[in-house]
Amino acid sequence: MGCSGSKEISPEERQAIKQNASIDKMIRMDKKTYDRTVKILLLGAGESGKSTIIKQMRIIHAGGFPEDERRQTRAIIYSNMIVAFKILLDIMEAEGIEFEAADTKSFAQVIEETEADVESDEAFTDLNVRQAMKSMWADPGVQKAVAKGHEFALHDNLD
Repeated sequence: MGCSGSKEISPEERQAIKQNASIDKMIRMDKKTYDRTVKILLLGAGESGKSTIIKQMRIIHAGGFPEDERRQTRAIIYSNMIVAFKILLDIMEAEGIEFEAADTKSFAQVIEETEADVESDEAFTDLNVRQAMKSMWADPGVQKAVAKGHEFALHDNLD
């Protein structure tokens, strides 16, 4: 018999004590994780590269992007490119800029008929769209429209 009094603990109380200890351990682990978290406030004007800095830090320090995120981003890039080429066609029409290569008009028609919103697996798979983008980009008339892009809603990263 011991020096101090003891009381028999019921199984429910024993389970509650174990659960409480487990919760306390999780809280301590979460606190350690939180204490190691670095927070950065990036300020800057629109299109100044704030998101790009975060993405670069992720590539360098976190081992890059998971495959599913890369597929999703691929679809977003494809959509942005289709929209940008359509804006270029609008600029050319508004400014009266003509294609300098005769066959570029047929490629412009391909872009006009292309849907910007696609599934991630479909992005950049249509070889006709890829060829249309390449041919349009090589046309000096399109490059004139790119030079006027700052007057319209054309993203800076297109030039």
